[in-house]
Amino acid sequence: MSAPLSPQGYTPGHPWHYHLGGAVPSPREIRAAVRLSGYLGYREPEIRSAAALAEPARTRALDAIRRDVCNMSATACAPISRVTARSRGHCTPNDVPQLVNP
Repeated sequence: MSAPLSPQGYTPGHPWHYHLGGAVPSPREIRAAVRLSGYLGYREPEIRSAAALAEPARTRALDAIRRDVCNMSATACAPISRVTARSRGHCTPNDVPQLVNP
């Protein structure tokens, strides 16, 4: 995911990004980045199988997958937002580990 780095080079996938005041990407920003990356998700085989069905079974299967994913996303996003909000401002520059370049 191409996302803004924190001043020390951490991406939003790393906890230190948030400790250092990095921007918290919104679900829309995450979705856009994932679409651009071409990632099809861990449920790709299930989605392809559902898409191959004849109508109306196809629509029912894809709708069920969409409902399940939306429910899981809503459940997962709330705690992440609370944790990132609480973690801001609880470290000093001396606490920041240095990145090791490969």
